[in-house]
Amino acid sequence: MTGSTCLLDQRPTGDGGHLCRGCTDRLRRDLDAVPDIVSELLVTVSRQDHVQPVRAGRSTATPLVYNPDASDELTDLAYLLGSWSRCMADDLGMKLEVPDTPDTPAAHAAWLALRLRVIRHHPAVDDLAGEIGHAVARGRRAVDVHDVASRFLVGPCPQLTDGWFCDGDVQATITTTRDEPPTMACLRCHHTWRAEQWLRAGKLIANRRDEIGWRPPARTRAGADT
Repeated sequence: MTGSTCLLDQRPTGDGGHLCRGCTDRLRRDLDAVPDIVSELLVTVSRQDHVQPVRAGRSTATPLVYNPDASDELTDLAYLLGSWSRCMADDLGMKLEVPDTPDTPAAHAAWLALRLRVIRHHPAVDDLAGEIGHAVARGRRAVDVHDVASRFLVGPCPQLTDGWFCDGDVQATITTTRDEPPTMACLRCHHTWRAEQWLRAGKLIANRRDEIGWRPPARTRAGADT
């Protein structure tokens, strides 16, 4: 069984598991990020639920950025994490005790994270990792909209880990404040490039775009010009 390869990037796992160390670490980071994302989503949804109609006339208040995706992403994230934790508990014969509270998605994420050593041997762990990774990225985009003038996908991540390219996409963010300069960051490995690094990083990203024939997704998200 030591000759098994990762179902996501075909790297050798060395122990019969279906996820390599890099993909397992990435999944763990995604799961660890869930509590903060859920908290931000809850705040965003709560603020939007209490937005009052704007009266005519001049106002010095900064208008609240409205993101219609926040509620949907919170619902989707909760359903996805709950489904996968129940699936893993049933298939692996484990006990699942998660309270039904607003923090339930975070509790499910913690339950999965604590059992990754076993879960990475499950034959569907690639689907679990991929779906959770995409849901976490969508959740980040749904809450990270304040003071953003423009956000758009640039191309595939050029970062190497153990000789393999990250499979994430790089997103550029242009802010409306001088205190926060523009940045580019991978939505998967979270590597960040400052504005002064954009020229060199842009060349690497362009090379990767040509190599794999990368095209941006057709669907756009609120707060992103993808």
